[in-house]
Amino acid sequence: MLNKADLLKKKLAAGVRVRKYITSYGDRPDSYENVSEYFRSHFLQVHRRKDISKRSLYVHFTSMLDIKATQSIISNVGEVIIRQHIAQIGLA
Repeated sequence: MLNKADLLKKKLAAGVRVRKYITSYGDRPDSYENVSEYFRSHFLQVHRRKDISKRSLYVHFTSMLDIKATQSIISNVGEVIIRQHIAQIGLA
């Protein structure tokens, strides 16, 4: 869970430029959609390189201020874990 998406939106709206801090960001526009997709891709790429057990990685952008959305994400993650365990033991 990548928390504080609301702060990222505010900083980008205030004019913070991502390429100032992350040289690999390149010349992409500093919109929330582009920046969040960059972070999602970056974390997925690092996970693929470093995870020797080939587990799935799900990326969720959250704001702890949005309690309902955070609860929904946590509930969905729990459901996926339970479904995976049920499938692994052959009940699905």
